[in-house]
Amino acid sequence: MIGFDRDITERRRAEVAIRESEARLRVALSAATAVAFVWDAAADSVVRYFSTEPALPINLHAPEPVAAVKAGVHPDDHAQFDANIAACLVDGSEYRNLYRVVRPDGTTRWLEEWGTLDRDQAGQPMRLTGIAIDITERKAAEQALVEEKRLLQAMFGSLPGIAFAFDQNGRYVRWNHNYDNLLGWSDEEMMKLTALDTVVPRDRERVADAIRDVFVLGENATELHALRKDGRELPLYCSGVRVTLGEKQCVVGFGIDISDRLKVEAALRASEERLRIFIESAPAGVAMFDREMRYISYSRRWLTDYRLGNQNLIGRCHYEVFPEITDRWKEIHSRCLTGVSERCEQDQFGRADGSVVYLRWEIQPWTDATGAIGGLVFLTEMITDRVRAEAQIRASLREKEAMLKEIHHRVKNNMQVISSLLSLQAAQVTTHPVAADVLAESQNRVRAMALVHETLYRYDDLARVDMSRYIEELCGYLFRSYGVDYARVNLVLDVESVTVSLDKTIPCGLLMNEIVSNSLKYAFPGMRLGTVTIRAHMQPNGLLRLTLADDGVGLPMDLVIDSTPTLGLQLVNILTDQLGGQLTLDRFEGTRFILSFVP
Repeated sequence: MIGFDRDITERRRAEVAIRESEARLRVALSAATAVAFVWDAAADSVVRYFSTEPALPINLHAPEPVAAVKAGVHPDDHAQFDANIAACLVDGSEYRNLYRVVRPDGTTRWLEEWGTLDRDQAGQPMRLTGIAIDITERKAAEQALVEEKRLLQAMFGSLPGIAFAFDQNGRYVRWNHNYDNLLGWSDEEMMKLTALDTVVPRDRERVADAIRDVFVLGENATELHALRKDGRELPLYCSGVRVTLGEKQCVVGFGIDISDRLKVEAALRASEERLRIFIESAPAGVAMFDREMRYISYSRRWLTDYRLGNQNLIGRCHYEVFPEITDRWKEIHSRCLTGVSERCEQDQFGRADGSVVYLRWEIQPWTDATGAIGGLVFLTEMITDRVRAEAQIRASLREKEAMLKEIHHRVKNNMQVISSLLSLQAAQVTTHPVAADVLAESQNRVRAMALVHETLYRYDDLARVDMSRYIEELCGYLFRSYGVDYARVNLVLDVESVTVSLDKTIPCGLLMNEIVSNSLKYAFPGMRLGTVTIRAHMQPNGLLRLTLADDGVGLPMDLVIDSTPTLGLQLVNILTDQLGGQLTLDRFEGTRFILSFVP
C-alpha cells in the first residue's frame, strides 16, 4: 500500500510539472508567431498552442487525434510528413519536419517544425514536444532568390560577348561559355588562368591599372586585346564594376567584340585621310567652315590663291582672316546657311592691298548625320589670267573678223567686177546669141559666188551662211537676171533657218544656180504659167534635204543625168560630188531635184 501511494505521488508530481511547463510555454509563446505542440504517444493525441494567427485548421489548446492534424497537411506532402515522424519514432529523439498546410480558406502556408522525443524507461515513445514556425514568407523570398539567381545566370550566359567575375588576385570565379566560343579557353583551363593571362602581353600593364581602378573607384572601362588560346588576338571593349561575392571583393563585367567597329573606324580614318589629302592637294581653292564661319579644313591652294602664307586657319573665323570682306559676301554666306547653293562663273574679289582678282566660285552647305546644316564648303578658282587671256583673244578675234569681212567684201567686189566685165562682153556679142547666153550663164555663176561673200560680210558669222537668206537673195537675182515676171512664174520658198559651212555654201549655191536657171530658161516656154519651189529642211539623220522643183514642161525622158552632154547638168554632178551628197531626179508633174548632204 505504501509503495502504491508513493507511485501515485510521483505521477502527480510529474503531471504538475508538465502543467507548469505548459503554462510557462504558453507565456513564452504569447509574443511569438509560432505553434507549440505536445504529442502524447499513449493517447495518440496532440495539444497545440498558438500565440497569434493560427496557421493550422485546428482547435487550439484541446487534444486532437493525430489523424486530424494530418488532415491539414497538403496532400503532396503526406508521404514526407509520415516519413519524418516515423524516422523520429524509430531511430532518434530529435524531430524535424518541413511541410505545407492548407487553411480553411484554401490558402497554403509553409511550416517548419522542431521537437524532442521523450521515451519511457522501456525506451518506448512517450511524448513529442516541439514548436512549428510559419516560414511562408521566407520560402517565398528563397524562391524569389532562386529565380533571380537563375535569371542572372541565364543573362550572364547569354551575353553576346564574354562575361566574367574575378577576385582581387585576378582568379576567375565566374565566366560564360563565350570564353570557349570566342577565345578557345575551356572551363578546366579557365580555372587555372588569371584575368591578365587572357590579355596580350603589351596590354597587361595598362589592364592591371584599370583593374586596380575598379577596386578603388568601383567601376571602370577600357579597350584591350584578348589573347586567344591559338595565339590570335581579339579586340574587346571591357567594362567592370566592384561587387561582393560571399566574403570576396570581385570585379564583375563583360567584354564586347569590337573588331567590326575598329574596321569601320580604320576605314573612316582612311577615308578622312584621303579627303584631307584631296582637299590639301586640290587644284582649286577649297575651304570648309562651320556655322560660325570658323575654318574646319582648307587646301594649300587656298593659302596660295589668297596670299595667306603658312598660317594655321583651323578654328579661326573667316571674317577675321579677311577683314576686308564686304557685306555682299556676308549676305551670300547667310543665304547659303539656310540651305541654298550659289555659284558665279566670273566675279571680282578685292584684296586688302587694293588689287583685284577674278575668280569662279561655288558655295555649298554641308549637312551632318542628322541632316542639319553644319556649315559651308567654298570652291574657288582664280581665273584672272584666263579672263585676261580671253579678253586678248576676243580683241584678236574682232581684228580677224574685221579683216575677214574686209576680205569677203573685196572678193565680192572683185567678183562684181568680173560679173560686170562679163555683162559688157555679152553686150558686144549681140549678133551671137549662143555666146551671149554663155556669158550670161557665167555671169550668174560668178554672182552666185559673190552672194556668198556678200552674205558673210553683212552678218556676224564668218564661217557659216544662213541658207534661208542666201536662197532668197539668189533666187531674186536670177528672176531679175532672166527678166521673169512673178505674175507668170511664182516662187515658193519653204526654207528652214539652217546654216551651212562656207566650204559647202559655194558649191551648193552654184548647184542651185544651175538648176533654177535651167527652170527659168526652159520650163515655162512662151507665156506658160508655173511655179518654182525650193525647200530646205534638216532631217533626223543630220542631213540637209534640199528640194528644187518646177511644174514646167519637164526634162526629156531619154535624158540621163549622169551622162548628160550639157555643161549645166555636168556642173550639177560635179558639185554634188564636192558636197559629198546624193542627188535624185523626179520627173513626175514637172522636174524635181532632191539633194541630201551634211551642211
